[in-house]
Amino acid sequence: MIRGFLKNYLPRHRNRYNQILHLIGVPLTFVGTPWCIVTGVHWYCALGCFVIGYGLQFAGHSVEGNDAGEVV
Repeated sequence: MIRGFLKNYLPRHRNRYNQILHLIGVPLTFVGTPWCIVTGVHWYCALGCFVIGYGLQFAGHSVEGNDAGEVV
């Protein structure tokens, strides 16, 4: 399972800018969004984390010149 993931992931994340954008976007999406919800912070925080986090990931794939994983 992990080998299959890495076999697909690594070739699609070679560009340094894509890696940096994912380094910020993935935690923002998958940690920031739930954190905002659980701590009761205003819902705009959760929505912002989700949209900006995914936006950074899509921007990274645009720089890389390939489709985001959800699209593939």
